[in-house]
Amino acid sequence: MRLISEIYNLIHKIAYESLVCLDSFVNARWYSKPYGIKPHASKKEYLALAEIAKKNTSNKIFEYEKKYGYMINTIWLNNLALHTQIVKKK
Repeated sequence: MRLISEIYNLIHKIAYESLVCLDSFVNARWYSKPYGIKPHASKKEYLALAEIAKKNTSNKIFEYEKKYGYMINTIWLNNLALHTQIVKKK
């Protein structure tokens, strides 16, 4: 039984390392500078887009917060959105 377990572990290790190598090969273009090499807009433009997004809050969020008695920290959420969701579109 121990031999079978060792063989399984070896096969698992080889398969996992192969998967990691294949993933790196297939997605190589995204591993190097996935967001580009320079900003697509000025800081002022990104902050303006963030301000527009702040004003575009769905009432469903407020309903959800009221239902569960928990309010999301909007300063934290808006900062997160600025760094992860605010993008310049064509």
